Amino acid sequence: YSQMFSEDLFTTFIQSAIRMGKIDVMEHMLQSMKHRGMVPSCECWRAILKLASSRKCFKACLYMYSMFEKDTPSDKVIFSCLMNAALEVGCPQHALAMIPRYSEGGLEAKDHVLMLRT
Repeated sequence: YSQMFSEDLFTTFIQSAIRMGKIDVMEHMLQSMKHRGMVPSCECWRAILKLASSRKCFKACLYMYSMFEKDTPSDKVIFSCLMNAALEVGCPQHALAMIPRYSEGGLEAKDHVLMLRT
């Protein structure tokens, strides 16, 4: 049955797990996606990272990045969440390493202020 899961269904399950504080379930669902060769879309990344960040599940954000690092879209919302997560868990070197990818995300002048504030 799990082979019939769409990205939307995985995203919904992952968001539910985050809301319930079940980060282990979120990690398992991400592993299942990767095992099935699924690559999260930009919309999936945004939905999961924004919710995880708002719930202060910063390690969960970084776990998702570690699972799909090379497939992470260069998107300013995604990398803003990831850089903030890295700083919140005390890993400024990870945030620093993300700056080049963050810069690829079509930044506007105001986004540079956000990056510096992050």
